Amino acid sequence: MACSMFKLLVQRASTMFRVLSNKGFFGLVKLIRAFLIYQLIEKWKFVYFERRIEKVPYKLPKLEDSVIIRQAVADDIPQIINDIYPFLTEKEGNDKRYFEQIGKLGFKCFLAEKNNKLVHYSLLFEDALSSPLMQTPILRSKVFKSDAYLGTVFTIPEARGLMIMPHTVLRIFSYLYNNTNLKRLLVIVHKTTDGAEGFYRRNDFNEMINIQKTDLIRFFRIK
Repeated sequence: MACSMFKLLVQRASTMFRVLSNKGFFGLVKLIRAFLIYQLIEKWKFVYFERRIEKVPYKLPKLEDSVIIRQAVADDIPQIINDIYPFLTEKEGNDKRYFEQIGKLGFKCFLAEKNNKLVHYSLLFEDALSSPLMQTPILRSKVFKSDAYLGTVFTIPEARGLMIMPHTVLRIFSYLYNNTNLKRLLVIVHKTTDGAEGFYRRNDFNEMINIQKTDLIRFFRIK
């Protein structure tokens, strides 16, 4: 745990120095402001879901032939930068550091390609206890070594509505079922993300109750 905290501190310090170098003092102020808003407000708005890992957890209509879903390899990084980066908002910007880890043990990136252009990525962490999930207010006692964590699931605007995200999640279940001994897939959804919460509920993901640490700031504000 101490090692994870140290790595997190190093990452955040590196991000601050990079922003200061590239965007100057006001860019750093903007970054710190966004960090405080997330820590004090936004991270308390997550809904947590779990789903037992099965070979085919749900069924979908056939994906159109022009779309290919596959696991990313290190050679995909330049195309990810070219095809995906222009569409990333500040919210997904933090994922850039994970693309550099493609091909490393314990982390997987799944891509969807349409007409030779990358239009989607999903991040999978095979050890939930060492994943970004643990940076949320989730209680550590509720997460087990046999849990995987599904991180960011992102589709560029022009490819939304093609059922790419549901099919990618199915591919991830298939990968976990056939290649690991993991038991559960954990997912978090921000309450402001349109449609995501409904998708997981419709496909038998169970909402995890009493899963967060106490929001002390909110507690005192209510009092």
